Amino acid sequence: MKNFLLKIGSSVMAVLVLVSALSFSVDKHFCGEILVDYSLTGKADSCGMETMLAENGLSDMLSADHCCSEETDLFEGQDQMKELEKKEQAARNFLAIFTYSLKLQFSEEAKPQTPFQGYPPPLITEDIQLLNETFLI
Repeated sequence: MKNFLLKIGSSVMAVLVLVSALSFSVDKHFCGEILVDYSLTGKADSCGMETMLAENGLSDMLSADHCCSEETDLFEGQDQMKELEKKEQAARNFLAIFTYSLKLQFSEEAKPQTPFQGYPPPLITEDIQLLNETFLI
C-alpha cells in the first residue's frame, strides 16, 4: 500500500512540474460580447462578418467600428527550472561534503588490530642462540 501511494504521489508531482513548465496561448474571437471560436494551437476562426462586409463593399465600416474582436491570452510557464537544478546540485554537493567532514571529525581513529593478540607466545625450552652459536657483538 505504501509503494502504491508513493507511486501515485510521484506521478502527481511529475505532472505538476510538467504543467507548471508548459507555456501556451489561447486565441479567442468575439463577435460582440459572444465568444465565437477559440484555439489553443493557432489563430481562431472568425465569424465571417469581415468577409461578408468586404463582399458587400462595406469595408470602410469594418475598419471604423466593427463589433468583432480578437483576443490572445499567453500563459507562460516557469523558465527557471535549469537555474533551480543548478542550485539544487550545489546544495546536494555541499550537503554531501558537510556530512562527510562531520563524520570524519567525530569518528575515532581506528586502531590497528593484531590478529595474534589472543594467542600466547611459544614456550622457550632451550636457548636457541646458544644452540646455533650466534652471538651479537
